[in-house]
Amino acid sequence: GTSENPSVTGTGSIVAFESDARLLNVGPVGVKQIYTWTRNSQTTTQWTFGDQDSTEPSLNARGKAMVFLSKADLRGNGSTGTQLFLWRERPSTILGIEGSGQLHQLTPVGNSTTANAVFSPENAGNLVLFDTNAPIGGPSNGHRQIVMVNLASGQFTRVTNYAGGDSVKPTLSITHRWLTYQSNADPLGNGSNGWEIYLKDLENGDLRQITNSPTGDSTEPALAVNAGY
Repeated sequence: GTSENPSVTGTGSIVAFESDARLLNVGPVGVKQIYTWTRNSQTTTQWTFGDQDSTEPSLNARGKAMVFLSKADLRGNGSTGTQLFLWRERPSTILGIEGSGQLHQLTPVGNSTTANAVFSPENAGNLVLFDTNAPIGGPSNGHRQIVMVNLASGQFTRVTNYAGGDSVKPTLSITHRWLTYQSNADPLGNGSNGWEIYLKDLENGDLRQITNSPTGDSTEPALAVNAGY
């Protein structure tokens, strides 16, 4: 089997990852599940047991919450496609978000594709960013858009809404002001082809194109944790 896509807390106390290796001999053969490994106790815990793959776990800095993707209908509500789920250490109900207890489904019931979910980098990690073609914040145009959800209020914000292509792989600064992502949608209408990197000021809406490559793609953007320029 294969174990991959690790995510670690700010102190390195917990590591989350996906694996199809049936590390605890539980669940269907060949299906990826979400696990965490705790350094202090040297123990591995399995968090999903679905009949389809669960992937791309991301822990918040304190390790009190985790988001991940799953093709399995983990809440039994009839969802298909790839959905985004939130696990919280403390059972809770979040206004406007499906589910209660420890497991919540952040994307709406239905068939959609979601990926690249990350927490905001501060310790509380109350914001989750991801890209999806689900109808969040308005009808879907079939392309993946950047969405941000505030876990304290349950409010969803569609950050991009471009019809010409996909916008994916968001990263947010610790101040919650600066957002970087890659897009092949030519959001500034300057004739850009392929994937380019963009930086958006969420306070005033200013959008800057960081790359403008005549050939090839620019991908995998990242922000310094304390980016505040």
